[in-house]
Amino acid sequence: MIGLLAIVLAYNAFRPNYESTKTTSQETVGEEKARNPGETTSPRSARQKASEADWSMVHAIAAEYAPQLAELERQRNEFKARADQYRGSSLDPNSEWSIKKRAAYDGLYNTEKAIRDMEREQWARMSEHLSSYELRKYRMEHSWRGRMIQKKAAWMDPPLNEGELLALFVREDGIDDFLDREFGGNRSEMIATLRTAHEKRIAILDQHHGKKTPAEVIAMVDALSDPEVLLYNEHQEIRRNAPPISRKRDIQYFFGPQRKAVAEAEMELERVMEMKANGQATTEEVNAAQLRVVEIETEDEFAADE
Repeated sequence: MIGLLAIVLAYNAFRPNYESTKTTSQETVGEEKARNPGETTSPRSARQKASEADWSMVHAIAAEYAPQLAELERQRNEFKARADQYRGSSLDPNSEWSIKKRAAYDGLYNTEKAIRDMEREQWARMSEHLSSYELRKYRMEHSWRGRMIQKKAAWMDPPLNEGELLALFVREDGIDDFLDREFGGNRSEMIATLRTAHEKRIAILDQHHGKKTPAEVIAMVDALSDPEVLLYNEHQEIRRNAPPISRKRDIQYFFGPQRKAVAEAEMELERVMEMKANGQATTEEVNAAQLRVVEIETEDEFAADE
């Protein structure tokens, strides 16, 4: 008995310490489930705790990249201010207005992609010193996307908790990876492609509705294997696989304070109505702009009443 007790005491004294880094076991498990595979995934265990030397290396790496990232963010903000002057759309894609708008948004999207590419390089080096959980936390607090999320969420009442911030970060981070991989960072191209793919998918499902024979099912599956439709499915899968956040919180996050989205939709409606009066827009375009105002107002009221 004394020999057995000595063995137990010796094991407890010398066993490795697997304590997680300032997290509960639930947080660690949640982080592991939310983690994306790829270049920025840490090779260290989620339960490995970074030492002071590790954190010193992380801060040194951050300092190395800081001047370049600061310059890219300055350029990005300049393009963003320019792009904000060209909200809405023009009927003539070759007009001077349309050309300047494309140039502003191309510059915006290119600099945002350059920021993400440089950050990925930085995170890959940091992953050698941080566990996957620590790296995720660091990215949420210090990455460009993480700071944008915190800025948009800062006004929300009640404030977002850590789980909700993680949900938004995982989703937006996954979409950024998808955007860069499939569309070279061009968000306008991604949105247009996904909209077309969604319409194509609905048309295929309507065309094959009620058809149950093996040949008909095979034909539907083949039609749904269209590359654009598969891209749309992948985009939706990223959104579904992210940790959940309530629709009310999503609406608050996207629409911002003081019903900004409603105001912008109303301004767009006024612009289209003015173009209609000058013979530059159709009745259908006016109706679409009116419908957009109603949709946003309905969602805004839903968020307020829920």
